[in-house]
Amino acid sequence: MAVSWASALGALAVCTGLAFVGLRREGRVSTAGIFWAITCALFVAGYHVCYKCALETGASPSAVFAAALGLAFPISVAWLGRCGVARVVEELRAHPRALVSAGVLCTASFLVFLVALAHGGAGAVMTLRNASVLFALVFAWAMGERPDRRQI
Repeated sequence: MAVSWASALGALAVCTGLAFVGLRREGRVSTAGIFWAITCALFVAGYHVCYKCALETGASPSAVFAAALGLAFPISVAWLGRCGVARVVEELRAHPRALVSAGVLCTASFLVFLVALAHGGAGAVMTLRNASVLFALVFAWAMGERPDRRQI
């Protein structure tokens, strides 16, 4: 596969963003920040490649989603520990409608992503999905949050 100028510029933009993530307020580079940003990027790319590979075998998007949740659930519960699980249950009891609605919306959006990934190119689908960060910024602005220049 040949790399176009647009693809190279896009990769450069992502790398520049990773560098900014690693900057401290004083403008110095945080080695730990760069390490974690790159580590996160590799894991994000890795699990999306795994989703695409699974979908290319003919697996249905809903089955891939169910398998991912089945794997993630026990890991999440172990990571949260007893206190964390208790807090989740407490929040669910306090705000059931909001949390269930958020879960349904997240499930629907991820299934749409998996269907798009099954039928489209991974690069185009991932670019569109990652653009959601921009939408989140717009929504935050509409809700009254004012991110500083560094956050933008």
